[in-house]
Amino acid sequence: MKLDPRRSLRGRIVVAFVGLGLLLGPLLAGAIFFLSHLSEERIVASGLHEYLDEITSSPHEYALRRPATAPQTQVLTNLRMDHLPAELFELPDGLHEWEADGQVWAIALRTTPEGRFAVIEDISLMEARERAGVIAVGVGALLTLYLALFLSFSLANRLLSPLLTLSERLARQRRGEPVPTFAEGIKDDEIGALARALDRYRSDVSDGLERERAFSADVSHELRNPLSVILNAAELIELDRQTTPRQREAATRIQLAARRMHDTVEVLLLIARRASTRHQEERIEINQVVTELLDEFAPLAERRGIDLARCYQANLQVVAPRIAVLTLLSNLIGNALEHSGATKVTITLRDTEVEIADNGCGLPTNLPFADPRTATDRCTPNSQSANDGKGDGGRGLLLVRRLCEHFGWTIRIDSPPSIGVRAVWGISSNHHQNGGE
Repeated sequence: MKLDPRRSLRGRIVVAFVGLGLLLGPLLAGAIFFLSHLSEERIVASGLHEYLDEITSSPHEYALRRPATAPQTQVLTNLRMDHLPAELFELPDGLHEWEADGQVWAIALRTTPEGRFAVIEDISLMEARERAGVIAVGVGALLTLYLALFLSFSLANRLLSPLLTLSERLARQRRGEPVPTFAEGIKDDEIGALARALDRYRSDVSDGLERERAFSADVSHELRNPLSVILNAAELIELDRQTTPRQREAATRIQLAARRMHDTVEVLLLIARRASTRHQEERIEINQVVTELLDEFAPLAERRGIDLARCYQANLQVVAPRIAVLTLLSNLIGNALEHSGATKVTITLRDTEVEIADNGCGLPTNLPFADPRTATDRCTPNSQSANDGKGDGGRGLLLVRRLCEHFGWTIRIDSPPSIGVRAVWGISSNHHQNGGE
């Protein structure tokens, strides 16, 4: 996986070292150069003033010379007088620096009642050292930059090596490849502590998955068999000629409830298995599923005096396990029929969604419409939800929400004023296909 260079930890370490090198290197070299230059200037100035003090107090003790261009000035110097320009002696009293023809001189001038005195010293060598110092500062800055780059890359590689090893092992684990313990070969430092924590977490997850698989196997065996017995018994009762119409109706309801329980168990196992459900997916004709469910719910709608209407605006398909689609639509349609108090329920299929709308009493005003967990029984006076806000309808919609999260679908439940409740199952473009196209 490629990282953004601006967010890379290696990049941050390199930038920090290079920035520190660029800042501290020239700053330190410049400070040393400045202090050295200042010290040399003070030494030269101190020496010139000392000589000037001595020749003004005792001029007869020194071999002073008078330049032809300024005979009134007595000069102490070891330079040739004919090389000194006349402008040099016209400078005011004090310490001066004069540069001419590649030569640099320091001159100290003072006027006394006995006349004017001057001390001249050649400081060309010192100026040459200063220029060499400037070059050395520049070269030092470049060397500092190179050293900072080298150290930063070396340190970054050394620090990030265990982290990259851990990341590579996590990637292999995600791909399903065999991976040793994450902490193997990693030093006992902060990254090692992280690796050991990941090992403990992986162990806990593996234990949980193992318990989940065992539970799934137990549920599959312990619930499927009794449900099969119930279904077979109900079918025999329904087919018995001595069965009264009332008993036959009860047997039909038992079969319907047993089948719904069987489907619920299958869906819960489907969600629990997660990645292992891919082989169970197929292309489902949602129009056909809706038609089958409406035929199945027709007796219930007739008993409750509810008009079941359908509107197929598209031939909608979805790639998913059939049991998941059946359970989701069965819960949404069943809730509209059993808990809405409506006289009409309409199922509409569009390009990317299925809408189940009723004209019932709607959701309670104190509940958030967008959360299926709160959309429980609404209008049944004797229902548990009428008393405490809980009920089986909410569990069914909670299962719908978990299915949508598992397969990347969306579920939206709202209650427009004076309309009832509208549940919209949205299918993303990656999971659906319009069969009419």
